[in-house]
Amino acid sequence: MSIEYLGLSSINGPLIALEGVQDAFFDEIVEFVVDGTQRKIGRIVEIYEDKAVIQVFEGSENMSLKNTHTKLTGHPMEIALSPDILGRTFNGIGNPIDGLGPIASTLRRDVNGSPLNPVKREYPRNYIRTGISAIDGLTTLIRGQKLPIFSGNGLPHDQLAAQIVKQASLGENSDEKFAIVFAAMGVKHDVADFFRNTFEESGVADHVAMFLNLANDPVVERLITPKVALTAAEYLAQVTPEEFRRILTDYGEEKWAARIAQIFAEKLLMTRTITCSKLKNEITIEDKIENIGAECTPVMLLYHMNMGYPMLSEDAELCIPAAEVLPRNEHAAEDIDTWNKVLTPTPGFEEQCYYHEFKGKPGMAAIYNHARGYGLQIQFDSSSLDCFTQWKMMGYKDYVMGLEPGNCYPDGRDVMRSTGRLKFLEPGESKCYGVRLTMIENDDQWQTILNQAK
Repeated sequence: MSIEYLGLSSINGPLIALEGVQDAFFDEIVEFVVDGTQRKIGRIVEIYEDKAVIQVFEGSENMSLKNTHTKLTGHPMEIALSPDILGRTFNGIGNPIDGLGPIASTLRRDVNGSPLNPVKREYPRNYIRTGISAIDGLTTLIRGQKLPIFSGNGLPHDQLAAQIVKQASLGENSDEKFAIVFAAMGVKHDVADFFRNTFEESGVADHVAMFLNLANDPVVERLITPKVALTAAEYLAQVTPEEFRRILTDYGEEKWAARIAQIFAEKLLMTRTITCSKLKNEITIEDKIENIGAECTPVMLLYHMNMGYPMLSEDAELCIPAAEVLPRNEHAAEDIDTWNKVLTPTPGFEEQCYYHEFKGKPGMAAIYNHARGYGLQIQFDSSSLDCFTQWKMMGYKDYVMGLEPGNCYPDGRDVMRSTGRLKFLEPGESKCYGVRLTMIENDDQWQTILNQAK
């Protein structure tokens, strides 16, 4: 049974002291809820009797002795792992920052690793050619090794690191694919963008898992970033060559662009990339919206996805683990207690609309029909798509459930502006959004989703 502690004993920079702690252990991950909405995590770095010192990864800003609730998770720092980490970008503690939602996996590993027996380790023999003569000739890189790059101000460390990732190979006589785990700590935003753009333009992004700790991220996060990256690398090293070849040839991609431009009005360019998996029932939609005009322009985006029969029926179960559910109007408020109940087709049913606020929780919505044994999961970044709309229309012959992530609610530009939630793009600025759609194929998958949503 987990215990929630109300209040803190003291705060000193990123360090929190908590008294009266029971059954805590060193390196245990701790979850904080600040003012009932903001969520942070930390880890125990020192224990003495019933006192614990906790290091907060996101920093202690907005935290006070009375407004913070603390819960011990009972496990050390862990990250979710699956072949899907390739082609993804994470922050320094392993949370996705590419707008594609969390990694859907039941496999989680302790970033502190396990004890190794060097006698049992296979002797490394696979030479990796970086194309950098000083490395290849003097400090030869072997498959499975780490390559740290330390630099001083003004030196082109970013160009060197990007060049190694772009041109690394197993030599002229080998076309074997391999993965690269790339970690950067304390880099500025323009350098992070340089890495992303370079890997995408050179075509290597699909076999790179990238962990970025930015210059404005908490300093303490940099202590854990190498452990997170090494845990991902150790996992990928255990994937068999046959599995790895399937991973790297798993996806097909379609890309197109649409332009919205009017005189005296908005001028936006949206580039959409749709990626489909050949091995899994999964589709990823990525949208980049750019303001190509000369004026600051509002941007309203909503992914309009409607569920109908036969997936939608009275045998269907709905899961939207938001922090708060708000009715759109008085009619919806009458049935707020049954917002997630799927009814049979009802003559004369009046549509209802509910707004789901995730408030920092992972963005996810799912529906599963128990009688038919299939369903759909929608994953998204709730920080960029922070307005989730559920449209409930249980009418006879008009039977549909809309599950719609967006950066706005369907109330119009004036309403969003009045609530302070209308988003804007400055001239030349761009913003990326995305959703991942995964078919649920059996009861076990559905149960896993429910467990992760708790």
